This record gives sequence, structure tokens and C-alpha cells, in this order.
Amino acid sequence: MKPTEIASLVRSKTRTNATTFTDAQILTFMNPIMDSMSEEIAKMNENLLGITRQASLVADQRNYAIAEDVISLKYVNAKINGTDWTELDHIDISALGIPLQESNIRSHFTGHASAYDLLNREIYLFSSEAIIDVTNGLEYYAIIYPEHPANLTGTDDLSKDSSSTTRGFPRQFHTLLCTRIIIEYKQSRDKPIPLVGNETTFDKDFKSKLSAIRNLNTQNSFIASLPPETGEDY
Repeated sequence: MKPTEIASLVRSKTRTNATTFTDAQILTFMNPIMDSMSEEIAKMNENLLGITRQASLVADQRNYAIAEDVISLKYVNAKINGTDWTELDHIDISALGIPLQESNIRSHFTGHASAYDLLNREIYLFSSEAIIDVTNGLEYYAIIYPEHPANLTGTDDLSKDSSSTTRGFPRQFHTLLCTRIIIEYKQSRDKPIPLVGNETTFDKDFKSKLSAIRNLNTQNSFIASLPPETGEDY
């Protein structure tokens, strides 16, 4: 669905208009709902929201910030020796039992595979070798939150990636996104409005849709055409 279509559907089901339920108000509900749903989507099929990112290694620097849109990491590779990619083991820093000083790290990992951990939204690298300057020498596969629409006037489908560094919101969940916005709107009224139709079964419907994507092969999948949303269930 396009942002314009989402706004239209939500207003139709809530019997509002652009004055009584403004674009800004819809987005206030919509953006955190997208994030919450995306976290559950990522648990079932992380590849729907996955993206490969790179950063340059900096001499003597072992910590590298990751963007705020990252939900989790699937793997981390690095050119520790400056040339060859190595997939790093994931470890728990607290389990090392050593002071995190350069000499201690290099001594501890002598004879052991290079590794990484996440702390305060940073990737920490551990190796027996010193970190050297390597352009794009750090690569990681990140599961990210879909990009929030800046407004509801856009005509591109919400599932479309706006750039090579972002991900759209999976199309399978657009109708459920609208339903959840409607629910939040109704429940936010001074006098809550009763839920009807699919609004009352949102949790069940969401779980069903999540189950459907659990084993989805993103390389050989297709999305079937769906009948238009008519509002007959409301």
C-alpha cells in the first residue's frame, strides 16, 4: 500500500478526515507500530529486513558504532589481517575475564579465532593481531527497522526500499498495520470506541501472518494478488 492509501483506509474505518485525524497524528501512531511489528517480523524471518553494511577499520580502534536502525546482527566479517575476510565468532565480553586493554586482548586471543561482541550499540573486535587501517574492512549483516515515511503524501509503495541502505515495510503486513493504527486511534479516545471486525482479531491475524513468513524463501518467493480492501468486515 502507498502512504496515501494507508491514510485513506485508516480515515475510512475511523470515520475521520484530514482535519479530524491529520497526517501528523496518523504518523504518530504509525511509526512506533511499524517498529513493534518489525521486531516480531525479524524474529520469524530476519532476511525480510536484512541488509549488508560495511565500515572501514581504523588502526588501533576496536569499537565501531552501528546505526540506530539496527535491530540485530546476523554475522560480522572483518579483514583483520588487512586482506582476507574472516567471519568472527560471537562472544560475551563479560566471559573473557580479562581487562579490556590492547595487550591483554592480543595475548588472550593468541591461538584463538578472532571474535566480536556488541556493547552500547558498538561492535567490539577481538583478535591476536592489532587493528590496522582497512577501507571497508568491516562487514556485517544487519536486521534493520524499516524506514519511516516522512509524510503520507508519497505514492511509492511502503514496501519499496527508498535507497540501497534502507528497507521498506513488508507488503504482507500493510493491512494489519492499518488495523493496528485504527485500534490505537479508537483506544486513545477520551471515550474509547468499540472495536469491530478484524480489529478484534488483530493478535490472532498477526500471529498467522508471522507463521506464514517463517520459512519463506526470499530468493524464490512471490506475493499473491489480494482482493481489494472493501471494509465489509467492519
